[in-house]
Amino acid sequence: MSKLPIIPTSPVSIVTTSSQNLINSWKDYAKTRELEITKRDQIKANRDVGLAQIQAQTEILRTLISETFAERATNFDKYFALLESGFTNHDDQKINAALSLIVEQTKVSPMAQVTKLINKINDPNNDDIIEI
Repeated sequence: MSKLPIIPTSPVSIVTTSSQNLINSWKDYAKTRELEITKRDQIKANRDVGLAQIQAQTEILRTLISETFAERATNFDKYFALLESGFTNHDDQKINAALSLIVEQTKVSPMAQVTKLINKINDPNNDDIIEI
């Protein structure tokens, strides 16, 4: 239990003490207010940094997926053209090569590659140069 403040007996002391209490209360309020404003500003700054990071990663992911699937589509087009050429020319080697390439391409998951790349980007201990 805290002690009650001593009540001054003279009117001047009452005014002085009351004024001092008012000033101290105001200083405490101002300090607390400034501290809370600073905390809110820091929270906003952290939020902005987090959102900027999410936006940057979104763009990287969008580009990676787009490029990966475009590259895969181009590769499949080439492999099927090679397969068609093998059928047209009755060339077993072309047919075998085309089928092998198609099978190998389908074994590779583009999303697994993207996941590995994202993990590398997010790893603070990773010093590898990442080419996109």
